[in-house]
Amino acid sequence: MSVILAILIIILISKSEFTGSNYNRNYLSRDTTATVNGIFVMLVFLSHYYPYIGTPGEYDQAYAALRVHLNQAEVVTFLFYSGYGIMESIKRKGFSYVQKLPQKALQLLFRFDTAVLLYLILDVFILHNGFVKDLKTVLLALLTWTSVGNSNWYITAVLCLYLLTFIAFLPIAKKDSPLMQNICTILLILFTMATVYVQMKLHRPNYCYNTMIMFPLGIVYSLHRQSIEKVLLHSEITFYCSFLLTVGLYCYSIGERLQSIEMYTLWIIAFMAAVVLLTMIIDVRSKFFLWLGNHVFSIYILQRIPMHILSHYGYTRSHKYFSLVLAFLSTVFIALLFEKATDWVINKLSEKRNSA
Repeated sequence: MSVILAILIIILISKSEFTGSNYNRNYLSRDTTATVNGIFVMLVFLSHYYPYIGTPGEYDQAYAALRVHLNQAEVVTFLFYSGYGIMESIKRKGFSYVQKLPQKALQLLFRFDTAVLLYLILDVFILHNGFVKDLKTVLLALLTWTSVGNSNWYITAVLCLYLLTFIAFLPIAKKDSPLMQNICTILLILFTMATVYVQMKLHRPNYCYNTMIMFPLGIVYSLHRQSIEKVLLHSEITFYCSFLLTVGLYCYSIGERLQSIEMYTLWIIAFMAAVVLLTMIIDVRSKFFLWLGNHVFSIYILQRIPMHILSHYGYTRSHKYFSLVLAFLSTVFIALLFEKATDWVINKLSEKRNSA
């Protein structure tokens, strides 16, 4: 696994460029954020594959250490950039975009439920885990609350955040101004904190909620980007002092991150701040990671299908590297077919709705 990680690092740095004090002004462009997300969705893929290999070997230790270190930070950029992008759209399109958020949530749920059906088919014909016999589990899985072998918690979080954003930003229907946008953002932060609290009281696993706050913080960054850049990019001294402060907060919080939600939040904020600062001075470029970043959902939600199959027949333990490559290529193939099929259905439904 460490060898694969080294190859991925080489792929990344071979095309990236250090801009230094010239700064990369496109650090939040669609291509840059997609490339960064592509890096992390690949790390998610490796993280999900790792338990299938059984006993780690000598050449797995470096990756294993990184996996433990990253914890849930692998999904932080997805949430932060998503919040940032939604706020950018609200600033351009106003309430008309806010009105589309429930529709976006329904489309996401449709795609997710389609994937769940694929996992159920897998269970019936290959794995025989008995999920189909448990109707309650299946129904809750379709609502993202439980799993039938698929990843689910992240989709639960995103659906909640879409709907919370819709509710929080309803006031801009009457008055859309920078002040109102900030008030709505404060409401969203409070709603998100309340959602986290409820999940804690329901004794949901920590990973289900401990990164959700990054979504509204992406919205905050969108609203105050110019002011933040004015401080950070004022001089090299202010930039690198900010970077050192970020590293200090990261080191301070990492030892205590699992002890409380407050310290975990501080840690992931420092992590995301480090990513933002690094992309200001490093222009990350990679067609490979850019492609992955443009297909995050399908890669994320479907990757366990080939992993389950290969593990079921014992290949992930006996041929772990071959199985890793095969699982990845299979995921890409399935993802492309899945996207074409679900896009076709969504487009057809949209055409019917518009013509009605």
